[in-house]
Amino acid sequence: MKIVMAIGAAIVLGIVSVIVVVAIAIPVGALGLAAVLTGKAAGLTWNLQTITLAVVVGSVVLAFFFYILSLIAVPAIVFFPAYSIYFFASRYPRLGSVLYPAPPSPPQASFSPPSTEPIG
Repeated sequence: MKIVMAIGAAIVLGIVSVIVVVAIAIPVGALGLAAVLTGKAAGLTWNLQTITLAVVVGSVVLAFFFYILSLIAVPAIVFFPAYSIYFFASRYPRLGSVLYPAPPSPPQASFSPPSTEPIG
């Protein structure tokens, strides 16, 4: 069952990841194209500084893509270990007692009648 769920989660996460990458890549690509065209219009050529700048900006954009994709994958990453723990909790009483502790006893209410003495 876990294999089937893992395959399903991989398919869903793959589809969602492609959609998000395309949605982010279009504006980023447009900004990159605008930067290249602006640089060419300003008379910049590919030299050591512009190549270094392009590599640094590309690395930052790639790190941003990885960050977004990791945020998308978090629900699946959290679900599978939790599923295993709750699956085994019904089979191991000590684990079940840790996951489902007994409710605390209600506090004892101590009621004392109001005092008839004046305040102050």
